[in-house]
Amino acid sequence: NVMPIIAEGESTAIDARIIEPGLVQILFKNVRNALGFIPSSKSRDGLIIAKQLFSTYCSTRSNIVESALHNPNLIVHTIGTILSASRIEIAKGEFWMYKEAFSPSIWNVINALDYEKNEIIKAYNGNSMSYLDAAHWRNYEDLSVNSKESFDNYAKKGGPKGPNSINTRYLNEDVPNGLVLLEKLGNLVGIETPTASSLITIASVLLDKNFRNLGRNFKELGFSTSEQLKAIL
Repeated sequence: NVMPIIAEGESTAIDARIIEPGLVQILFKNVRNALGFIPSSKSRDGLIIAKQLFSTYCSTRSNIVESALHNPNLIVHTIGTILSASRIEIAKGEFWMYKEAFSPSIWNVINALDYEKNEIIKAYNGNSMSYLDAAHWRNYEDLSVNSKESFDNYAKKGGPKGPNSINTRYLNEDVPNGLVLLEKLGNLVGIETPTASSLITIASVLLDKNFRNLGRNFKELGFSTSEQLKAIL
């Protein structure tokens, strides 16, 4: 029997939006992309296969936990939407998250969530990296440019418009599959995630959904301890 190689990506190779059924607008193509693999011993083989699909797949992460938690959406989509809820509803379709949402105080929240993310990555034997540095690495050819400066340049250009409603994939996908995953990974190793946990609770109240019940469930996957999870990484 041939053992499959399972890949976990942190971002899509191409950033795009559906304009209408059957029509997609490509916004940009990442300069670099990284993947995590199960088993990690097959990372090199997996990367060779992935590179045949998209040439920008050029690097591997330590494991799938590291790759999953470096996903940018669990940071900016969730915070940008939750803390801009009233603005989104008042704007009625004229909201630009990257241009409007990330004021200095909101960066305090981003940095707090980013800290929790990296503490958990390290607990699972991965390499920490800030949201800004990870995004800069994926999106910019010139790595000598300051990561925050590159984000600000992207934001000034507007970024993708929206979201138009708080009932958006930025919450319906990125809270249960991102923040709840982060919280549960923390629970397994005894790391508290007060910022992530607060955002999950507020998002659940905003949309009247129990995102914790909708999120990833380790027991369904057969994990009850961090050691069981680490054994397959």
